[in-house]
Amino acid sequence: MAASDIPLSSLLSTLRGSDLFQDLTAPEMDDLLIHMRMIRTQKGFEIIRQGDSWDSFYVILSGRVSVKMRKGSKTIRMGNLGKGEFFGEMALLAEQPRNATITSEEVSEMLVLKKAEFDTILMKNPTRAHKIRNAYLERAAKNKKKRVL
Repeated sequence: MAASDIPLSSLLSTLRGSDLFQDLTAPEMDDLLIHMRMIRTQKGFEIIRQGDSWDSFYVILSGRVSVKMRKGSKTIRMGNLGKGEFFGEMALLAEQPRNATITSEEVSEMLVLKKAEFDTILMKNPTRAHKIRNAYLERAAKNKKKRVL
């Protein structure tokens, strides 16, 4: 199935199933979908490389990605993300280079939102901005803990 063949109902169901998007109004959801582009990656594809610039936010529609961080000569596997989960918010909020490498573990489809739209669509709502910041803080704490081990 091509990425463009995903039924709108499935796409909406995935987004609404995420705590981050469940409270979007219909006009907000329309605005979000208009500004997101869909990509499909093959197994082994590096979506984000640690140190890259911070221009996009990603929502996984299908598939699975791994998150790995390089610390000196060591690479630490931080975990996996799957359908309905998102990544890229940490670099956007901190406006710093990517702190991890994200690689497709299988054929994966995701929506991509550029920084400007991330700010105007997602961060303008205080409740949603709070959820995104909390996700950022939780991931930062988890990353710090894993790096210490």
